[in-house]
Amino acid sequence: MGKFSKLCMSFAFFVIAQNSWAGLTTSVGVDVGGDELAFIIFENGARQTIKAGDGLFLNIGYQQQTPGFGDSRLHTALSLGYKGSFITTTNALVDFSRINASVMQYFSPVNRLRFGTGITGHFHNTFSIEENSTTIFTSDVNNTLGAVVSVDYGFGPHYSVGMRFTMLEYTDLGEQFSGNSIGFYFATSPNWIQ
Repeated sequence: MGKFSKLCMSFAFFVIAQNSWAGLTTSVGVDVGGDELAFIIFENGARQTIKAGDGLFLNIGYQQQTPGFGDSRLHTALSLGYKGSFITTTNALVDFSRINASVMQYFSPVNRLRFGTGITGHFHNTFSIEENSTTIFTSDVNNTLGAVVSVDYGFGPHYSVGMRFTMLEYTDLGEQFSGNSIGFYFATSPNWIQ
């Protein structure tokens, strides 16, 4: 085993030993907002749109008490997830999908309440249109970085509901689209609730 590998393992054991809790976290929710990307008008005159910030999301990650702090009110989370928005009709599908990775820092000033701020990156962003099960248009939207702020209310030892605001912009074919959104979610996590 090389020196670098031994150093990484030693650091990992140190971090785990210094923390009162650590573990996996998941969240599922919905975001709304941003600039309009596409719309479909149905035969009955109804209009449905996809906005750049819209989407259902699922994230899985790792969360722990922030290393070096004895107070469990500070904790850090890393997550990876999928976000997708779509419009379907009997013969068409409009879809905007992306992979997201986030680093969040949380502070829990009182029991059951926490505030978070962090950075998110959206990668492999793909906008596509299908008609009769055949892709007629696809565009790989540029990767982008943005900021996230959130607030969570915890109930039980491992569950919370929250609201987040994401601020980022997508660029496609030289044109910029606001992906700003507000979202609501349900999350599971290690025991940050006192």
